[in-house]
Amino acid sequence: MTGRDARALVGLALVLVAGAWAITRLPPPPLADFIEYWVAAKLLLEGDNPWDEARVRELEQAAGRPGDPVLMWNPPWTLTLVLPLGLLEPRPAMLAWQAATVSALVASTYLLTLVYASTGRRVGVWLGAVTLLPCYIALAQGQISPLIPLGAVLFLVAQQARRDFFAGLACTLVSIKPQVGLLFWAALALWLVKTRRWRIPTGLAVGIIVGLVPPLLLNPQIINQYREAVTLHPPTQYASPTWGTFLRLVFGVELFRLQFVTPVIGLVWVAVYWASRKAWSWSDHLPLVWCVSVVTMAYGWFYDLVVLLFPVAQVAGSATPPPRWAVAAYLGINAAALIQVLFSAHGMWFIWAAPAFLALYLLVCKGTTNGT
Repeated sequence: MTGRDARALVGLALVLVAGAWAITRLPPPPLADFIEYWVAAKLLLEGDNPWDEARVRELEQAAGRPGDPVLMWNPPWTLTLVLPLGLLEPRPAMLAWQAATVSALVASTYLLTLVYASTGRRVGVWLGAVTLLPCYIALAQGQISPLIPLGAVLFLVAQQARRDFFAGLACTLVSIKPQVGLLFWAALALWLVKTRRWRIPTGLAVGIIVGLVPPLLLNPQIINQYREAVTLHPPTQYASPTWGTFLRLVFGVELFRLQFVTPVIGLVWVAVYWASRKAWSWSDHLPLVWCVSVVTMAYGWFYDLVVLLFPVAQVAGSATPPPRWAVAAYLGINAAALIQVLFSAHGMWFIWAAPAFLALYLLVCKGTTNGT
């Protein structure tokens, strides 16, 4: 790592912290989504059910978060990542968690510069990352989403080096929100059938199993409790900024199955996209896969767009700098979303953001070999 890279790492970390701090001055309150991880960890350490709504409501309200309980819907192995938070009080735990997620975003950006930035273009990648608003929202909310791009870029680096077992282990981080990376998993499955690099799913299986060990030791019923929570009490009440939610609002919110129409469309797209490629390059094709994945995901929020660090790095790090109109449009999308944040817009009103980023990416990459 050069001195310039080290200074860029420190600078990005400081900017992310300052930006997240500024956003926490706005509604919702600072504990925001983080509280779901803290409560889940607290209940698990006590041997209780992390998806017990009554207990979750009790602990969240005691910590200062009013209203309906927010449950941690991530898969059970994710509990191992948040388990140490339950050893601390809410505010110190949130600070520790934000330090971890800031580090994840900084590390992700640095690794993306190694993958995508040509000589002299690393600064462009850093600037692209530092102006991507979902990063700040994820930090301000105390979300777990920043771990997803870290897992994806570690997978990318490891598979390029043919360290397949470690590539699979890295995928464990991507699995913490399976719905966000659905098209990544579909592309990975198609690629594995063709390449037969079975050490990758072996590494993933080991990562999941290791992640399940602490929760199972603390609460042997954890898997059944999670299955019961997602099957008997699915999160139908959340109006996330996805097109499945839009379909439910148009045709009837009780039609929960409409939430999964767009993921099916996304899976069809990735199959066609895969079949149309003469050769598959993860570094070339993964950015577009992430763009389409966040447009078609069944559930997700604006902060889940942190995975767009991939297309940002690919475009900003290219030997051919993006045109000025593209830079202006990129900044305009982030600025428009920031205005919505400042006016406390409901999450559903961010539904336009993912398609806007996708459209811009396709326009910038039109006629090149990297994007489409």
